[in-house]
Amino acid sequence: MRSKAEARTGTLYPLVVIQEAGLDGFWIDRVLNREDWIESHIVDAASIAVSRRHRRAKT
Repeated sequence: MRSKAEARTGTLYPLVVIQEAGLDGFWIDRVLNREDWIESHIVDAASIAVSRRHRRAKT
């Protein structure tokens, strides 16, 4: 996908990845941060801002 985007635009764009903190989030973050063109972040799901009016059903 990266090479296809570069071929079409002539520009190399960074990839930003955001994972929810959990059992898998931390090792994936360490692996992705080894690459220069990938920017990886881990967030706590409870800290993501959501509208209080439209509460989501728990699943």
